[in-house]
Amino acid sequence: MDIYALGNLLFRFATSTAPWREMTDNSRAKLTQEQKAQIAQLKMKGKTPKIPEEVLKLKSKDPYINLLLKAMEMCYRFNPKERPTAREIVDFLKVGKKDADDHVEFGRKVNVKL
Repeated sequence: MDIYALGNLLFRFATSTAPWREMTDNSRAKLTQEQKAQIAQLKMKGKTPKIPEEVLKLKSKDPYINLLLKAMEMCYRFNPKERPTAREIVDFLKVGKKDADDHVEFGRKVNVKL
């Protein structure tokens, strides 16, 4: 499994937007070849997509958003050898979901098996 790509999926879940969308003026437009090249250069320097400010504000308040962002950060580690395995991400999310479900304000107390 491509763990970096999993980080992109987690980014989309947490932010409701595709990663690197800040590179375009139109969030629905396809990235140009030039923009893709710029993104590749940023990735080679260890840069990650910018998390929208409104999501960062939720990070400290919403345990589910916080959980997704932490898992995403794990997937985006620069050195591929330092990235977790897919199993490690699943285990991290299982434990984190249980903790978030137990949170008084956000807990959903739903029996959903992961």
